[in-house]
Amino acid sequence: MTEPKVVLCFGDSNTFGRKILRKTRYPRAERWTTYLQGNLGDDYYVIAEGLGGRTVDREDPEKPFRKGLDYFGPCVVSHEPDVVVIMLGSNDLKVVFNKNAEQIAKSLEQYIDYLKMDFPRTKILIVSPMIIDPTKPIYLQELATIFDEEKQRKSVQLVDELQKIAYKNKVYYLDANHYVRAGDDGIHWGEGSNEKFAEALAKKIEEME
Repeated sequence: MTEPKVVLCFGDSNTFGRKILRKTRYPRAERWTTYLQGNLGDDYYVIAEGLGGRTVDREDPEKPFRKGLDYFGPCVVSHEPDVVVIMLGSNDLKVVFNKNAEQIAKSLEQYIDYLKMDFPRTKILIVSPMIIDPTKPIYLQELATIFDEEKQRKSVQLVDELQKIAYKNKVYYLDANHYVRAGDDGIHWGEGSNEKFAEALAKKIEEME
């Protein structure tokens, strides 16, 4: 019997399945990683490695263990994936980190370098995260001071910068914004987004063979 190909999904709260800021999580059956498993079938084994607040490479002074780069290496060594899906960058837009879109994308390039060096057979898929929607009601109430006034512009720029990094390094790329929409807090995915994204991602992964 052929072993299924391992797909490691490394991301933040939208990979974790957060529905609304600090309050609810999509049921396991409604998370995009679960839909992805269903779309790919038994030839694949999907691993969800999502953590709320995870950054690319910065320590959050208010949330410990969120520096993605520290955990990425051990995570990859543990799972030995055939495909790695990386969707990060939104949390790095916070005021506390003082980073622009180009700097965030450049930081994420460290993940690609590591995989190419130590896991050269692993296929890499960079996903641009959802653009922040600062007009949503919960965002206005709870998040407006965490991200600066240029948050939407920076999150739009991040899409372009991540695409550049992916093409520069000749790895695969997908823009989540074609398939997802913001929920009421402006940073987490709204209803229906998980299923649509998973369908598109499954097709992309199958095309990578």
